[in-house]
Amino acid sequence: MGTMGTLVGLGWALSTSAWAGDVAPSVPGLSRVVVRCSDVASDACWSQARPLERFAAAPALHLSPVQADVRLGWDDEGLLVRVDAMPPDSTLEVGLALKAGSTSLSRATPLAIDSLGVHRLVPERPLKVGEIRRLWISVVVPDGDGRAALPWAPVGRAMPSHAARILLAEQPGPGLPVELRTGTPDWYWSAIGGDEVRLAHLRSAYPRASRGVPPAWSASGSSSVQVDAVPDWGWVEAVAVWRDPDGVPVDLVARRVWSEPSGPSGVSAEAPFFPPPKALLVESDVFRLPPEPVICAGGVPSEPVDLFVRELTRMTGAAGRVGTDGCTITVKMDEALPEQGFSLLV
Repeated sequence: MGTMGTLVGLGWALSTSAWAGDVAPSVPGLSRVVVRCSDVASDACWSQARPLERFAAAPALHLSPVQADVRLGWDDEGLLVRVDAMPPDSTLEVGLALKAGSTSLSRATPLAIDSLGVHRLVPERPLKVGEIRRLWISVVVPDGDGRAALPWAPVGRAMPSHAARILLAEQPGPGLPVELRTGTPDWYWSAIGGDEVRLAHLRSAYPRASRGVPPAWSASGSSSVQVDAVPDWGWVEAVAVWRDPDGVPVDLVARRVWSEPSGPSGVSAEAPFFPPPKALLVESDVFRLPPEPVICAGGVPSEPVDLFVRELTRMTGAAGRVGTDGCTITVKMDEALPEQGFSLLV
């Protein structure tokens, strides 16, 4: 059957990076320069607004991406959202951060849109030129007896934990060149004429200081930053900002690139656990999953066990089932872990 091993973490979830190998080394990030405009759809300023067209499911949802035509503008009264096309029976949900620098969705100003045309989101705090605010925007579509939210995602799966950035400007940005090099031994991110560049690991949201979890990896500089290879698996966001002589931002670019460093022996980058294991014990042999693995989970609530079986089957194609004999994988409660934590014995 293979080896016996133990994975212990703050919590567990299975994800896969297999689809990431099909995309370019660097793909568009979630950013837009939003130009001052009006609520008249025929105004020429709307020709400067790049559309948001592709909306996709998060990794846990098995829904195909949908297409829409959504454009953004702004005026002294608020954020303008022009909707030219949406899927049938869908709703567009928009949330604008309270202020520049805020990443709290709970404090964002919401707007639900169910018709075409130009709509205005009036924020709690007025917009001003040069601000960079976070934006949550999703198309909500019917899904069986319920509904599912598909966030804006130019490529690949959506990442609901990470909102888009919008720069409020008087005119489109100049579009100066950027350069991103990745690999061994270092990464390099440069923006010609730029004033602020940053690389940051886009890990899933989970507790920070309250449980001693350090912030996600990041590095920043002025016009360029060069660092040792990123130590974490997953998407890394590269952001660049340009400012005018008065220090007001005038252009914004975001890109994403997949990071897959070499990990500890016995852990595959093709199916990483997240959060990463706090401990890993693997004996000499390689663990091989049989065609019909048996998942044993006495005393563990059924919901996480059922989720694990579904994800194992989805990711590997093996027809997993819950049983009590001939255990391939055992899921056990670990009282020493936080409430959401589990130990997986394989």
